[in-house]
Amino acid sequence: MSDMKNRKVFDEALSNAEPTLDMNSQKLFEPEQTFVPVEQVAVEDENDAKLEKTIRGSSKKGWIATTFLTAFAGLVGWQAIDNVVTAATTGDYLSLGWSALVTGVALWVSVPLVKSYSNFVN
Repeated sequence: MSDMKNRKVFDEALSNAEPTLDMNSQKLFEPEQTFVPVEQVAVEDENDAKLEKTIRGSSKKGWIATTFLTAFAGLVGWQAIDNVVTAATTGDYLSLGWSALVTGVALWVSVPLVKSYSNFVN
């Protein structure tokens, strides 16, 4: 390769060149210039309320689902703790190992579900 390939040679005079915008420079304003703020378009509150109710749903349904989910989780937790305590006191290490495995899998599955549910509700 030669140096000629890397160079570009232009035969035009500089007086014919079009002015280009300098994108890196700041536009400076005079201190006496004032800016007129743009008015925001008025948003209809009634349509927003209907849209929010449609998206979020009724809060009554949320309370019912949350109550049942909390009660079920409490009962499952109570049963799991009872199973672990019984297995530990009787020396049933097989049952204790299965309890640990099931608890680990349940936590591995339930944590992302709870996170996505909390994002969905909020």
